[in-house]
Amino acid sequence: MNVKLQLVLFSILTSLNSLSFAVDNGTWTYDINSDEVSVTLTGCSNDDCPKDVTIPSSIDGLSVTKIGDQAFYRIRTLGKLETVVIADSVVSIGSAAFAQSALKIVVIGNGVEVIGDNAFVGNDLNYITIPDSVQIIGASAFQQNISLTTLTLGSGVKTIQEQAFHGCDLKNINIPNSVESIGDYAFHTQRHGLESVTMDH
Repeated sequence: MNVKLQLVLFSILTSLNSLSFAVDNGTWTYDINSDEVSVTLTGCSNDDCPKDVTIPSSIDGLSVTKIGDQAFYRIRTLGKLETVVIADSVVSIGSAAFAQSALKIVVIGNGVEVIGDNAFVGNDLNYITIPDSVQIIGASAFQQNISLTTLTLGSGVKTIQEQAFHGCDLKNINIPNSVESIGDYAFHTQRHGLESVTMDH
């Protein structure tokens, strides 16, 4: 077999290994990740979610490690989604995963490391606890949650990107000493005015 053909075959095999496979099991839609033992959750089957959603740790015997970009974004049009509980198996929450979904309560699992850009933008959250496992809070992740008055940041947060909590209603913020960078306007324009920001030492 000549070298050129070997390179072509290698390229094809590499591409196949990086593919994900979409599945709809009648309850959830998901992509099987390239490791073939985990999945990226992409939503509810036919966007038919109950108002209270628990993201499972596994589906069809496969571990749920990611929530895909815009996975539950369209649920807002159905006016159903109110509460989401995310399993500890989930490592990352994709961009705009729950954007503008009318959420009132979110429980983020203790395995989540990355909260993507716009992940929870434009919801109705009153409080949010960021677990110690989270390292990155993406740009505009919680922007325009205009009722958000209480924020607890976990001890593992390293990066809070720009406008992450812009346009909320926070009054008191405590920044853990794990934080290495805070983006522009991360806490800008709190509805009733920010009263205090403290930093752990």
